Amino acid sequence: MGLKFLLNIIYNIGIFVLIVCLVWAFKHQEYPVMAGIVFLLAMLILLKIRLIKQVKELTRNRKS
Repeated sequence: MGLKFLLNIIYNIGIFVLIVCLVWAFKHQEYPVMAGIVFLLAMLILLKIRLIKQVKELTRNRKS
């Protein structure tokens, strides 16, 4: 469970850094860079959603 907690923190930091990079790329009109950042951001968000679902299932199984 501690590893999943650490992974969640890493995902949050990654999402924050990518949002900052996305704002920078938008201000400097770096559209190819923006495309890559959006792709990475979508992947991190999907991985975070999967992690949240795993933790919910794990806690649900511990209760019963």
